[in-house]
Amino acid sequence: RVLFRSSTVGVGAAVAAGMPVLGFVGGEHCWPELGDQLRGAGAFDVASTSEDIHAVLAKAAIPAP
Repeated sequence: RVLFRSSTVGVGAAVAAGMPVLGFVGGEHCWPELGDQLRGAGAFDVASTSEDIHAVLAKAAIPAP
């Protein structure tokens, strides 16, 4: 299982719970620096489209939802 989060608070909570978390930066609420901030909070990678999500999950050997 993997969680998708688009906030540093959400990423931090997932990491604290011991869950792998993928940062999502594809929403209109996202800003250019958010990907780096999500990685800094503990996201193992960042995606901005559904294609990116599938590629990241495949690379990490995590089944797609």
